[in-house]
Amino acid sequence: MTAGLGLAGVGFHAYGISRAMGGWRNWRQNLIDGPPLPAPPAFAALALAGVAALDLAERPRG
Repeated sequence: MTAGLGLAGVGFHAYGISRAMGGWRNWRQNLIDGPPLPAPPAFAALALAGVAALDLAERPRG
C-alpha cells in the first residue's frame, strides 16, 4: 500500500506542476519551483525500508 501511495503521489505532484503558471510548457521553472516529482517515491522507498527493517528485527535468531 505504501508503494502505491508513492506512485499516486507522483501523479498528484505532476498535477500540481501542470496547475502552476505556464504548466508543462514552462517546465524548467515549474520543476524547480513546483512540487518535486521524486519526493513521493523516495518517501515510499524509505517507508518500505522501514517495514523491511521491522520484519528483520522481529525474526527469531538462530
